[in-house]
Amino acid sequence: MINNKKLLVPFIAAVVAISGILLSTGSLGASLQPTTLSENPMFLGHIELVAKDVNGDIKSYRQTDNLVVNVGKSCAAVQIFGNPTNGTQSTACGGPTRNAFTFIAIGTATASPAAGDTALGAQVGGRANNGTYSLENGTAGAIGANAANPVYAIQTTFHPTANTIAEAGIFDASTNGHLFAHQQFTGISLAASDTLTVTWRVSMN
Repeated sequence: MINNKKLLVPFIAAVVAISGILLSTGSLGASLQPTTLSENPMFLGHIELVAKDVNGDIKSYRQTDNLVVNVGKSCAAVQIFGNPTNGTQSTACGGPTRNAFTFIAIGTATASPAAGDTALGAQVGGRANNGTYSLENGTAGAIGANAANPVYAIQTTFHPTANTIAEAGIFDASTNGHLFAHQQFTGISLAASDTLTVTWRVSMN
């Protein structure tokens, strides 16, 4: 008669040995850490919108982060590094771009922005760059070599007709051109005599 206890002992030892190999292999896989560079966006944008009535009194205020769209990232890369050697500006950016992204547009669409956007959902009036454009640092006010994370601030004031403004975007031209960033927000109801000041700060991390 076969002794079951004698057979059981080497079987258990084999199971323990295999388990140890599997655990060791698993621990090697778990030790691989993703690079933090891929998790940090290069551009971060924040929008402030202030609506004032004819007397200069604030009637509405909004602030929110934005979405940097795909074409905006591609065009920014072309601006920084130039045309790719394996293509042209048309393929990389959807067409030539030579202007800075200093044109702000507002609109009435209420749909959430998407990475594939190339324009506002329903733009109102023209794109404006009648404000100020400045390089600043959000923490210390330093510029140049002293700025750890430079912030580019764009500020433009609009005089729209009576409308409910619910979206804004940054472009590199007054017409056509390319969209860099887009955001939707809770609608701001404006009378014909009201003004809307949009301040867009884009930080480069």
